[in-house]
Amino acid sequence: MKKLILIVALLLGTLAMQGERLTSKQVQLRSNVFQFLKEEGFMPKVSDNSNITFKSEGQYFIVLFDERDTYPYYAEICLTDNYSEKYTIDAVKRCLPSLNFMRAVNTVCFDDYIKMAVQIYFTDIEQVKHTLYIALSQLKTTEEKLIKLIDEGESSQGTSNTNDNYRRLSYNDMFPVYGFYLNHTQNNFINNGHKIKKLDSGSSYFTIDKNQFWDFNKDGIYEALSLEKVPDEWSKYGFKMSWSYDQWKAYMEKQGFTITIYKGNEPKTKEVNGRNVLYAKFTAESITGGLEFSFYFDEGNQNGEGYSTSSSNSLSYVNIKKL
Repeated sequence: MKKLILIVALLLGTLAMQGERLTSKQVQLRSNVFQFLKEEGFMPKVSDNSNITFKSEGQYFIVLFDERDTYPYYAEICLTDNYSEKYTIDAVKRCLPSLNFMRAVNTVCFDDYIKMAVQIYFTDIEQVKHTLYIALSQLKTTEEKLIKLIDEGESSQGTSNTNDNYRRLSYNDMFPVYGFYLNHTQNNFINNGHKIKKLDSGSSYFTIDKNQFWDFNKDGIYEALSLEKVPDEWSKYGFKMSWSYDQWKAYMEKQGFTITIYKGNEPKTKEVNGRNVLYAKFTAESITGGLEFSFYFDEGNQNGEGYSTSSSNSLSYVNIKKL
């Protein structure tokens, strides 16, 4: 891989919240981190948006603070790469199941860059000092592994090194559900006594147990299942609609799915009906399993659960499609 400028970021919280006002304890922590980096010879600077930037051996570091996680503090130590002609988003995505399997570093594809991250909670500067160099070493090893996978052509094999649990979440295992498959025609459902509802847009759906089979393409083929409740038939998989963003993402990664977060869908805070909610979306794709899950978060915090990526009951619904 052509060596690109690497951005290594110690993210305290999410990028979307970096401009918010810091607490007094976080200001003190920032001062301690700044002093530590200075003592290590990194020549840190404080940017206009109150973040710390520094450079080491051609690698750029940014320390970003978020006021939501006040104690203990949440951190991601990250490394990002741009795509190139050879190392495209598709080539990288095919490597993710193997790359993320049983590793401390989590690799995610965004629209225009790759992010590798070590996620930690900490309570003081000494833990940051201890973790920083360990995480940097792990990140470099992960990047080298990604390069090797693509260079050796292993990306075309996708999920050859994933775990047994991953194979459970496949189209053939999960469907039929409620007696139906995806991509069935409208007559299959009408003949079984289900009432089709049509929207002004031309799309149509029918509901079973709070979940909806959808024809978004207006062609009479019901290609998606919108999930608001876990079907009884799927209880064996162990997932729950009450799970947080972090829990769902970790579960899908463990199953070997490729996670994609498109530009504009990164976790952020939005006000809905007078309360703050987590607003985010990510897609989990399994080429070999034949499924794509799209997770929508925008209706949480109704009972004071919070609006961070670790807050429960923040999921609105899941769309499931057959690939």
